Amino acid sequence: MFVTVLIKPPFVNDVSQPVIDNPLVQALLERLNGRGLMAQSFVHYLTHQDMYDMYGHVSNTPFWTRMVALYQSGPCLVLKIQPTVPEDTEFVSFIRGIIGASVNPAEGTLRRQFGDFSNPNIWHNNGFHCSDSYEAGEREWGLLAYRL
Repeated sequence: MFVTVLIKPPFVNDVSQPVIDNPLVQALLERLNGRGLMAQSFVHYLTHQDMYDMYGHVSNTPFWTRMVALYQSGPCLVLKIQPTVPEDTEFVSFIRGIIGASVNPAEGTLRRQFGDFSNPNIWHNNGFHCSDSYEAGEREWGLLAYRL
């Protein structure tokens, strides 16, 4: 059981640095407070097919083109975050609470801290994608980890 988290462009500036040195990764791991750990990570440049496989359900919406452009503007960091207690049924809610809502995230969340909501023409420049269930985490990891 795990959650897949993506750190979106432009928050991945230097792919030569260790993943753990990325400020968003550091902030996420600090807030897990020992309740979860980063089990695996890699840098990935999302293809159009990756985007369709993950987000095809919104491909007919007005924001699709902007969303694809944002994700394909640079590399993403793909993180596998596991609960330290495998039976932790509230872990998905816990980590999503740390990251915050996609739109209008609450104060104190990572999306509020790092996201840029000043330009409505940029699709969700909020820094993060986070699985909404363990099942989605496994599906998303499988879609993106094919190069490992």
